[in-house]
Amino acid sequence: MKKKTKIGIGLATALLLTFLIFKPGGPPPSDNSDSPRTISLVSASDFQSIEGYVSAVGEVESVDQVTLSSEVSGTVQAIYAEIGDYVNAGDPLLKLESGTYDAQLAQASATIDKAQAALNQVLAGASPEEIAQAAASVAQAEANLNSAEVAYRQAELTAQQTIDEAAAALETAENNLRLAEEGDSSDLLNDEYADLVNTIKGAYTVIIDILEDSDEILGLENESINDAFEDTLSSRDSQALVNAENTYNALLKQLNAQLSNVNALNSSSSYEVIESHSDLAQSILEEAEEHLYAMLDVMNATPESSNLTATQINTYVGTFTTNLTSVQNRMGSLTDDLQALSSAQLSYDNAYVIYESELIDYDQAQSSAENTIAAAQASLDIQEASLNVSQSAYDLLVADPREVDLASYKASVAEAYASYQLAAVNQGKTFITAPISGQVSVMSLRQGDLVGAAQAVISLVNVDQLQVTAYISADDLKWLRLGDPVLVNERIEAEVYRVSPSINPTTKKIEIQVLITDEEADITVGEFVQIEVLSSQVNEENIQYFLPLAAIKVNSSKSYIYVVNEQGLIDQHEVELGEVSGESVEILSGLSPELQFVSSVRGLSVGDSVKALNVE
Repeated sequence: MKKKTKIGIGLATALLLTFLIFKPGGPPPSDNSDSPRTISLVSASDFQSIEGYVSAVGEVESVDQVTLSSEVSGTVQAIYAEIGDYVNAGDPLLKLESGTYDAQLAQASATIDKAQAALNQVLAGASPEEIAQAAASVAQAEANLNSAEVAYRQAELTAQQTIDEAAAALETAENNLRLAEEGDSSDLLNDEYADLVNTIKGAYTVIIDILEDSDEILGLENESINDAFEDTLSSRDSQALVNAENTYNALLKQLNAQLSNVNALNSSSSYEVIESHSDLAQSILEEAEEHLYAMLDVMNATPESSNLTATQINTYVGTFTTNLTSVQNRMGSLTDDLQALSSAQLSYDNAYVIYESELIDYDQAQSSAENTIAAAQASLDIQEASLNVSQSAYDLLVADPREVDLASYKASVAEAYASYQLAAVNQGKTFITAPISGQVSVMSLRQGDLVGAAQAVISLVNVDQLQVTAYISADDLKWLRLGDPVLVNERIEAEVYRVSPSINPTTKKIEIQVLITDEEADITVGEFVQIEVLSSQVNEENIQYFLPLAAIKVNSSKSYIYVVNEQGLIDQHEVELGEVSGESVEILSGLSPELQFVSSVRGLSVGDSVKALNVE
């Protein structure tokens, strides 16, 4: 990444942070040492990221509610209950006229005639078109069988390839096991030294990047690069600049003295030479670490100006903090590689474990291959059966009709007679009664209205017990337990009492039902409400903090945030830093939700007298 590009990263975020720190209406920072400086305090809870928070929008329903639909079509003849009426189970609600079903009886009679005609047609034999269609079905089944046979052969090849790959891996594990037994001359040891060479070279690559980044500020190599802000650089602490320049020159000198030898280093170099360069790499990384802390002190001692804005300062702080993390990671990698060298002599046990694992994988590959072939064989068997069915259907079609062949057509005739009886039964369905006790919530019909079959006509609800039906994502399911407390519209108490075990095919989400336990709940059936599940699974491990870099003070050994004590003085509070992301950094430890701290440490020191503005 180009250095100017690094400065631009996170500009929008930095502007937002600047707005929060120096928001309109608040007093600007003051360098007047005679009066307390006004600063902003923020709460750690504002920077929390909580995994496990589940919220959704749901619809209010009655636990006992029913929507009655007409099973038949008809015109409303009489209505016995209106909206708001309380009815008991079995009470009459609605009566439909039954004259329509006389016509349905006639239609059912015609259906009987049609079914009988179809039976007579079968008795007459199949048409040429039907025979041709059956022959086409046989041809398609034969083609499907051919495809299944090809798939079976492919499955055999794939299975054999899987076994061969597992065998090759097992052979490699056996070779590695033998190599581990050879001690100092083993390839395993050579590989560890090769890894160490790569780590050493990577360390010097990091050093080169660090020097380039630092020179953008110091202007030691490129003297004109910092002309715009050189006069204000580290103006609050001139010694910080001296330390940064001295450590830069020392680091550059060490790099120049070693770089050519490092470039010539390779895996063929002697073990002694590689180990010697490992010590030198450790030394130069420690020098780089000291230099980066000095650069952070320089940036903390540099006031913002038109030529070096707070956003640019924050960007450089992020760059040097990231470089510091990279240096520390490289130092850890060197340690890990040296430990790996020490354990290479003892690698036989590891090689043996890997051999045993590859042996198990080989057995599993054989088992998997057998299953793959079995599945392909099953598919082949299915297609053979499908061909037999199609062939049998064709043979049956061209053969003379038998009694068994006529069974379905005779069944159709019988079904038509049943439909005739059903039309008569439907006349009794024109009278609708209440299946439960409750209040009428929907009654939009009037005498003379036309009602269609399956049309909802009346709804009854029991408003004494309400629930909310909502949908959550499958990822949120792990946070829910039956009985978990719920807040509806942020104030009404409820609890989770039903959770679907599968995804709803329409919403593609998990349906949950929340039981309202608040007896004074002022919500209405059919209303859409917001629910928040207070998951019993959320604990402190699910809470993460990400603070702006402007709020962090870093010195040579520790990191701090600034707080205001009871005397109105700046005090420091130690925190542990994690990874840097843009202009924010993860806080691994040292924070609690209620802790309030200074939003920006720029220009502040421990013991300064300040006037704090709490940010709610």
